Amino acid sequence: MLDVGCGSGTLSTQTFTSYFESILGIDISEAKIEEAKRLNKCGNVVFELIDGYDFPVEDNSVDLITFATSIHFLDLKLLEKECERVLKPGGCCAAYAINWGDITGFSVEGTDWRQNRVLLNLIVEDFYVNIKAHPNNFAALRRNQQVYDQIQNSSKIKLQEMVREREMTLRQLKNVFSTVGDYVVFMKQEKSTTDPLEIFDKEIRQALKLENDLSDEHIILKFKEVFPIFVFTKPKVQNPTKFYERNCIYLRKSLYD
Repeated sequence: MLDVGCGSGTLSTQTFTSYFESILGIDISEAKIEEAKRLNKCGNVVFELIDGYDFPVEDNSVDLITFATSIHFLDLKLLEKECERVLKPGGCCAAYAINWGDITGFSVEGTDWRQNRVLLNLIVEDFYVNIKAHPNNFAALRRNQQVYDQIQNSSKIKLQEMVREREMTLRQLKNVFSTVGDYVVFMKQEKSTTDPLEIFDKEIRQALKLENDLSDEHIILKFKEVFPIFVFTKPKVQNPTKFYERNCIYLRKSLYD
């Protein structure tokens, strides 16, 4: 397996270790690759720093190529050509992103769950605007439809979206967004007097009608993570759906687990 844009390896690369003999994670960020190597405890996983579209694998050697929240940053024409080179005849590419579904309920300091419906994705989009995020981040929030439309491979198909329910404190959710690369750059370079995460926090509290003096560690949110996913294989492969069913079953298992 090849994981393109692996980051620190925790979102995608390491989740597939029980399904593949060997996995290579590649990324253009030296800091992320160093972090991935530090966190890696799997003997069948290797990480490499790669800047370009010459993947360090042989022709016809890869069963699955994954793009976990990364394909919207890539040159699709160069990418498709290189994927065709390295994929085995029965292999496929799987591109997916995290979309933030509705907040469906919350609990404060161990109280009973209160039902509510807040469009978390819209609050995330506001956060991206406030940190001056790269425009391609918004493509991912819109289920990568623009990227899918640009893929030239005629075998491409969308799979049914995967949905995972999560529970997380408001503090934990803010910690997730504090690691977004554009946020880190914004906080280093901008002289803003307002932390975008404070606006993020405020918008969630207002939507849920929560007091500002409540500790974010005591606010537990119940929400959905949505994974839109599309796949494609080598051109001219007969019955590509058969390959998708075979090669993507571990993608679903890994994300759900």
